[in-house]
Amino acid sequence: MRQAIKPGKLRTGSWPRACSMTFFFLLLAGMPFRAMGAETAASKVAAISVVLPEKADAVHQRIARVFETQLYQRCGARVESGTGGEVVVELVIGSGGAEDGYTISDRTGGGILISGNNHCGLLYGVGKFLRSSKYEDGESKATFIPGDWRGSSAPVQQHRAVYWWTHIGPRWRNAQLENIRIDVEEMGLWGANVIAGCFPVQGGYGNIPGYSGFDDPKLAGLLLRMETMLTTAKELSLKTCLIVAPTTAYSGVPKNILATPHKNKCGGNHGVNVCPSTPEGEKYLLQQWEGVLKHFKSIGVDELVFWPYDEGGCGCERCRPWGGNGFVRISKAIKEMADTQYPGVKISLSTWCFDKDPTARNETEMLAQALKKDNSWVDYILPDYRVPGYFPKKMIDNGVPGNLPAINFAEISMKWHGWNNQNRGLSPNPKKVAEMWALTKDHYKGGIIPYCEHVYTDADMVMMAQLSWAPDRPADEILREYTKFEFSGGHTASIIEAIQQNEAGSTADAARILKSVEPKLTSYQRDAWRWRSFMCRVTGVSARAINYGIDPPRNRLGFVTPQNDTSAVASSEFGPTYGAGKAHDGILSSQDEENFWASANNQDVGAWWRKDLGDSTSIGKIQIQYRGFGGRFHFVPKTITFQVSDDGDKWTTVVSKSANVPANNSAYSAAMYAYDINAKGRYVRLLFEDGTDEVIDGTKVVELVEVKVNPAIAPAVIQTASPVEQVRVVLPGDDDDQLKRIASVFARQVEERCSAKVTTRGV
Repeated sequence: MRQAIKPGKLRTGSWPRACSMTFFFLLLAGMPFRAMGAETAASKVAAISVVLPEKADAVHQRIARVFETQLYQRCGARVESGTGGEVVVELVIGSGGAEDGYTISDRTGGGILISGNNHCGLLYGVGKFLRSSKYEDGESKATFIPGDWRGSSAPVQQHRAVYWWTHIGPRWRNAQLENIRIDVEEMGLWGANVIAGCFPVQGGYGNIPGYSGFDDPKLAGLLLRMETMLTTAKELSLKTCLIVAPTTAYSGVPKNILATPHKNKCGGNHGVNVCPSTPEGEKYLLQQWEGVLKHFKSIGVDELVFWPYDEGGCGCERCRPWGGNGFVRISKAIKEMADTQYPGVKISLSTWCFDKDPTARNETEMLAQALKKDNSWVDYILPDYRVPGYFPKKMIDNGVPGNLPAINFAEISMKWHGWNNQNRGLSPNPKKVAEMWALTKDHYKGGIIPYCEHVYTDADMVMMAQLSWAPDRPADEILREYTKFEFSGGHTASIIEAIQQNEAGSTADAARILKSVEPKLTSYQRDAWRWRSFMCRVTGVSARAINYGIDPPRNRLGFVTPQNDTSAVASSEFGPTYGAGKAHDGILSSQDEENFWASANNQDVGAWWRKDLGDSTSIGKIQIQYRGFGGRFHFVPKTITFQVSDDGDKWTTVVSKSANVPANNSAYSAAMYAYDINAKGRYVRLLFEDGTDEVIDGTKVVELVEVKVNPAIAPAVIQTASPVEQVRVVLPGDDDDQLKRIASVFARQVEERCSAKVTTRGV
């Protein structure tokens, strides 16, 4: 098994930075130009030297580690110290040139030189080199074929963001932190320069959990993941962005400041909202958001996006029409407060669901009037994307409010793929992406911030990032580069044919093609979540089977990080995300509210969970933490039977059908329920003969958060000792001043506490 990459292998030194003069490179409209001349046949290598300048800073070194990680996880290639590898790759940051641009050239003295115009440019150059290279299965043979692409490139659009579903999506409540880091790194390699997420300030609605405040233990897991995402972005010199629905609040808000439900037909009235048009309401909201922003002070926030509807909005007379009135006022107030913590923070205003309230005046016009008076505090507008032509006709006719740059909030999740990630939809969508881009690229001059709600949208998000980089590049060309990088160049044509068939609705044909390709992939490509996403998409398997972001980083880093106890097994599992080991990994609901074992749907009656203790053990108690969300217990078994066994075959019941369990839908408590076992065995089995009595949206399962098996405690043996008046401390014969000092401290403590005398001597 491969081992994890060890930091510190990267060589720094004063190496020549001169580019080869064999070719002359041009940069035009953000499009890269390849080096002229025939491509050379590159050799397969197993060891690479990565060279940095002697005084490379932390970001420079971090980018080099990303390069190292990608090489290793894709083929097992080694990074050697010095310049002793079979190929030398030098990573430098040059001076001048277009912002975020890069150049890849032949290195003087042999090898490849990747030069970024800044830190981001270096990251993007590394991404281009990796995508132009080839990889083979790397267990015992040379596996890396360095890319022969040479040229320069720089982005046309300066705002190339990625927005992940951080505030609600179960993916983020479960994701391994290392996988989040890799996600950010990989989108950076594709050219993204802003990483955005929505902080979950919400009081709960429907099946969406609510939180009582910023310090609610149920929020800890999401908060940790957001911190990881934003910290990783900063480590790579990427910008960070928070999406803010200004009126949203936690549960427990005083009733006198609650917002009036609005009448917007598509914007919802989700969660708990506060009216900002009263002094008390505005004060409450400003204090709340000040606390949120302070939390990220050590990381840094570069941008805020203010969101009008879904979560958010107020329909009272003082706030209406919301988008051109109350929304503007509270957004500006939060901006002024944010400036005290993050001077110069960039602001975007969204017009999501504007003009959908038949009783309100024109919100777009009202916003334009407000920004005509003062647009100094706003940097971008995010027009409502869900309209014919993907850009509001009012803005085509009258201009963008405030004459500000428009950013494309490409809603590549809900509009194209269905609301839930249980709906397969037709992603990837190269045809739709190309159609949308042709209609909008002249309108969205500010850049992009595509919304990724599902695991299936990865390829579409990559196409968007690269189109923002080079607006005239065909989407199909980007998709070819994506499939070549992720799934091997030898199968690109077949995979793209399958994608096209799927988008056209011929799912069965797409599945047939992908199934024929799968055995030909490397182990990394076949097991990686991107391939599993493709297969689930065309075969109809639930997205839960992808387990995206939740698995230990197997085949993403080239090794398995032990996460769950494999000695725990169960009668069934609700997909690998909710495996038996989740109930015995030491993670409680306060640490991660989505870490639990769940039986397969409708297989709750007679379900069981079993643990191998390794050796025959005297068991005193078993403690169980049951599942809860929304402040209520859910999916608790009706009864529980405890059994022990020496061989895992013949079982002895020690507690039969205990009803000492919380009632479903009763008030939740994180306390663990304790059960006296007082039996001996190697195996413990929990049997749920009666299943559960709860069904939610067709789901009927038994769930356990954590099972703790406590050994029996032997009776304490109390020994008595006679009092003494003198203590002798013996030291070794060598003259050790530190040891003498410790002996002196011991002597002083004894003599201060009683009348005993302490003498010290050497051996």
